[in-house]
Amino acid sequence: MRIGLVLSSLPAYSEVFLDNLINTLNELNHEVVLFVNKTEQSKYKSIRVYKIYKSGNFDRLTNLLKNLILAALLKPKRIVYVLQTGKGLRQRFRNLVKSSHLIWHDLDWIHYGFATLAIDREEVGKIMNCKTSLSIRGYDIALYTLNNSKVYLKVWNKIDKFHVISADLLEQAKFYGLERDTYRIIPPAIDISSLPMPSFKELDQKMLFRIVIVGRMNWKKGGEFMLEVLFHLKKKFDIKVDWIGHGEDFERLAFARYQLNLVQDVTFHGKLPQKEVFEIINRNNFLLHLSIQEGFSNAVLEAQALEVIPIVSDAEGLPENVLDRATGFVTKRLDLNHVISVFEEISQMDTSDLRQMARRARTRVVDHFSLNMHLQKFGEFFKR
Repeated sequence: MRIGLVLSSLPAYSEVFLDNLINTLNELNHEVVLFVNKTEQSKYKSIRVYKIYKSGNFDRLTNLLKNLILAALLKPKRIVYVLQTGKGLRQRFRNLVKSSHLIWHDLDWIHYGFATLAIDREEVGKIMNCKTSLSIRGYDIALYTLNNSKVYLKVWNKIDKFHVISADLLEQAKFYGLERDTYRIIPPAIDISSLPMPSFKELDQKMLFRIVIVGRMNWKKGGEFMLEVLFHLKKKFDIKVDWIGHGEDFERLAFARYQLNLVQDVTFHGKLPQKEVFEIINRNNFLLHLSIQEGFSNAVLEAQALEVIPIVSDAEGLPENVLDRATGFVTKRLDLNHVISVFEEISQMDTSDLRQMARRARTRVVDHFSLNMHLQKFGEFFKR
């Protein structure tokens, strides 16, 4: 099948789940074509990328005109049909612009990488006579709906299939109006073979709280709250923290680290190649991931595969990623006292129990979140 994958841009450094989806579709012998709003340079050598516009006002206009001319020459009726969607001339023309890079192609299936990308494009599949599907992720349901709880009602009725990354997000989608049963829960997966073997973890009291944090430095990941947690932990335990990632809140977090006198205890590594990320995770005992909003998290899966015990919040899909007290620890979101009590509990545990927990975590990831299982589930999802 020829599948058009619609994204806002090419997958970013931290969007491993999108890379995995693209690779999975290729493995299933589908022809994947990417449709994005804009991009500078594609990292995919064998995949065609079509954009609405390039950077710069002149390039933006010329690329848009090129798409519209191709649509007018190759599929003129589709332009007419798209212009019949939406209310008012302005909305109809905006819908045409949003779909201009799509409608002149012949596709068997359109998949929207985020539910938000299907808004104002709900009718495109019918116009192009192809199947449609979308992925429901944390941002789509937990954040985008805050301003308009009815934003997806038309999407739910027009899209053929729905991919959801966790049961929690499915329940939220139902709360916001999803009534159809054409969904499939397919959590993210990781390539176990790309990871190093788990290293031996020093779990004596002096070395116990060697902690790694992995994720973008933005408000959703709970960076300031984690620094507050570390500040209070330092009063009770010896800690050493590796923090991997970058983002718009870097300066805010760097200043907070200074104010809390954690500069010697918390090392900011910034953005690193994947191999170095795995090496740093592997030399630590615990992953701290206290997100405010989180659909699922590949980083948490990778840590468990490396037998690094996760301590996570109960945001959205994280309690499905980590089984509390079995493969890690799930804490109450933004509850400082509860998080500290979990660390105190850990400090009293036998080393053998912690090692068993780490091994259970790896076994569960291998058994339930491997790319082979991912491949099988998406193979079933993309059947007509």
